[in-house]
Amino acid sequence: SSYTAAVAVVKADQAQQQQQQQMRQQVCRVLSKLHTVLPRLQLGMLSAKQLVQLLSDTNTLVAVVDSSSRAQPSAGMDLFEAVAVHKQGGSAALQLSASAALLPPGWLSDLAESLEPKLLLMPNGSMLLQSFRLLQDLGLQNPGDKYLSSFFKAADALLDTFSGSSCLELLCSAALAGRLPNQQLVTAILQHLIPLQLAPADVAAGLRVLAALRIRPSSDLLVKWFSITAAVANKLQPQQVLQMLWAFCEWQLLPPTQWMHAILKGLMGPGRLSSCSPATVAGICHCLWKLGVQPSLGFTAAIVEAAQHAILTAAGRKDAVGGEGGSHHQQQQQQAAQNMDATANACDLLNLGLT
Repeated sequence: SSYTAAVAVVKADQAQQQQQQQMRQQVCRVLSKLHTVLPRLQLGMLSAKQLVQLLSDTNTLVAVVDSSSRAQPSAGMDLFEAVAVHKQGGSAALQLSASAALLPPGWLSDLAESLEPKLLLMPNGSMLLQSFRLLQDLGLQNPGDKYLSSFFKAADALLDTFSGSSCLELLCSAALAGRLPNQQLVTAILQHLIPLQLAPADVAAGLRVLAALRIRPSSDLLVKWFSITAAVANKLQPQQVLQMLWAFCEWQLLPPTQWMHAILKGLMGPGRLSSCSPATVAGICHCLWKLGVQPSLGFTAAIVEAAQHAILTAAGRKDAVGGEGGSHHQQQQQQAAQNMDATANACDLLNLGLT
């Protein structure tokens, strides 16, 4: 019967949860013994490749216990935390996050200390960056000044092996540690980026990363990135356009008229602006205002359409919530808050975009 089947499903789910809990407990026991199995002296005898593999394996084990925070963040995801840390001046002291509590005290620092003299021996930038990101993912955001100095020297030596996205990730990881590379290396990174063919999404994220870190690209790099994004203007997501415009506002730099025309024309397709959040459209309007750009009538019409869509959507949500009765009071409150946010964003959009 259906009842028997439901009971079987519940029992199977309970058994699976119990098995997962037992696995987590077993992994915690393994992690707690790392200091005994691999003390500092033993770590020092491992090669760079072996140490990176050990970091990767440890990260996998930690994922079993704390799967909610184990996803590898991208440069864009780390950006605002990285910038916040960097603006605070960073710290030479080691900064440990909550996930490091799963490891024996001091073991991750010992591993970083063993890895530091081997950074210059790594074969490519991919492994070098992976080692740094794994340390940060496991909780050691700042491995210390000595490690960072060696890391930057190795990055300089291996720069030819870095991809475009890896260059941006390097800057974000360094900022997350509270210390950017010296100006010479930053200039070399920007120069290295010029001949690389980045995806338009990476260009948009790259502009945002550089602007947030107060790094201004060379004119040659900007020309290259203008060309990449203008060629696919009608395929860029509004959020990506906002990232780029925000960067130019930070630099107080007015993009070329031809590029701006292509980008705004690309946003004028049917439903392009209406399909994104009102906050994104309002942000685009605000950036255009700050840059002193006067949109065309066609773009203004698209803005009006997006504002109308946002207001009608908010009103529709309000009507839907009103018809559900008093049995879902908490849900109604949440929906009402969303309605207010959507309507406020739509009003901001109108105020910023049409005045």
